[in-house]
Amino acid sequence: MKSPKEKEQNEEKESRNINGCPYGTKEFFNWVMKHLIVDFYYPFMILIYFLFVASVVTTSTFIVSWYWYVIFSVAFLVFGLMFIYRMLQRIIHKIENIGDLNEDGWREFEFSKLNPKYPKLKPEDVKYRIGFVGDIMKMDEYNLKFEKRIKKFFGNTNYIVGNLEGIILTEQSKNGGIAAQNHNIEILTQLERIFKDSTQHKKKSKWLLCVTNNHSADFSDEEFKNSLKLINDRERFIAIGDKEHAYYPWDNSKEEHEINIVVGTMWSNKKTNNLITRFKECNRHHVPGKFNILFPHWHYENECYVRSKVQRKSINLKLRGEYKDKDWRVIFKIMKHYTPDIILKKILPKIPLIQRIIKHMPYLKRSKKLKLEEKEQKWEIIFGHHPHVPQPITVYGEGILAYSGGNFTSSKKRKKHISGMIMKCEIGQVNNSGPLVLGKIEWSYTINERKKKEIKEVTVIIDCQRNRRNYFANRKIKFSRNLIIFSVALGCWLGYFWIFFGISVIYWILYALLMVFEIVYFSIKNIKLVRR
Repeated sequence: MKSPKEKEQNEEKESRNINGCPYGTKEFFNWVMKHLIVDFYYPFMILIYFLFVASVVTTSTFIVSWYWYVIFSVAFLVFGLMFIYRMLQRIIHKIENIGDLNEDGWREFEFSKLNPKYPKLKPEDVKYRIGFVGDIMKMDEYNLKFEKRIKKFFGNTNYIVGNLEGIILTEQSKNGGIAAQNHNIEILTQLERIFKDSTQHKKKSKWLLCVTNNHSADFSDEEFKNSLKLINDRERFIAIGDKEHAYYPWDNSKEEHEINIVVGTMWSNKKTNNLITRFKECNRHHVPGKFNILFPHWHYENECYVRSKVQRKSINLKLRGEYKDKDWRVIFKIMKHYTPDIILKKILPKIPLIQRIIKHMPYLKRSKKLKLEEKEQKWEIIFGHHPHVPQPITVYGEGILAYSGGNFTSSKKRKKHISGMIMKCEIGQVNNSGPLVLGKIEWSYTINERKKKEIKEVTVIIDCQRNRRNYFANRKIKFSRNLIIFSVALGCWLGYFWIFFGISVIYWILYALLMVFEIVYFSIKNIKLVRR
């Protein structure tokens, strides 16, 4: 039997799927059900309901046997409950975004407006402007462009940090598997366009491309290293995230490097021979006294809400550097060792449920200042990626927590793949002294707009319409469109049985009530759209 030390040495030699992967057996089942409910709910329900109705209205086992009737009834109930569960999740896990809409069409936020004691940076105090984007997905044969407002947004940034999902592959004939992700070399030229016509064009702003994600090892070690070379050979690009470069700047021992950007992934789809940096090792690269930024590849795909457990773990990572869920039983242990005054003022305000209650009670909002005055903080900024849909951006301690940047670029047609979130922040010192602090934070939702089918072109644009909302709660189930499909198909099905078998008039009464509901629903919806 191997000792713990031997196991650790073997793990360092060749890691399996990286420890911390959230997709276990239970989560894999949840992943399947999530996509069935969100993407294919109504087609499944129509099929089940047709067979269900067939057995009821005809009362004939010739069409549907009794055991199939039981199976379809159970499936109907399970899918119905899962649908309700998903709808409740978007309410339970709702997080409000920070910032107010400005005249440029995106949101901005400053800590000094929330807390007058927080130092306010003047334009001359700003030393760095750093931009962030989410996942850069492959463009295939599509040409990638950026609208003027995107260029304006990143126009004065020194660096843009983004996740290059997969690797750059020179031989496109190579096969890395059905889920493999790779880019053409043209992606670098296309990304460079974001700096054209910008105020920083002459100052040589750079892309910091994160190369550590679940697709990094889809191809061979040699191809991964070749991709690194292709990126680093370009003047405006720096690859970050291979095993030797878990952070940037790479030589953090020098005092002049005031910012420390760390990356890491929770898992890899394939075995890796120590190619990429791990999420669980990120805290090793935290440098006390620097301005520390974490850019992790984490969490669950296609969820615009953030689960309560994930929220607690992320907040704990942000403030203490420990990615662990809080044990609620500890509260009772705390009460034995701390006075009621400490519990009320320092411990309870850190619990997410209490924070939500405080947020909705005006006379308790003063406790928000307590969070800003606390100096206990591990990471100043956390900007996550991998869920492929934008998630909320909020404040904890004296820093920013953005759960997911979504997809910055994508050649996919489906709407769930084309939304992203971009952010930039000012970092500087008041009167050129003291620690680095955050100035103005600006952010916006984006969308990949496709041209006509014959024009293979995708343009990344600012999504002002979504910016007018307070939060992006959840991926929308296409309720309106599928409601029409469902009602038309159900009407045809009932008509078929009415002609050939004969059914009770009560089914037509129920169908008429459904039509009345649809008329009222779409009337109210159209009124809201006109007002908006």
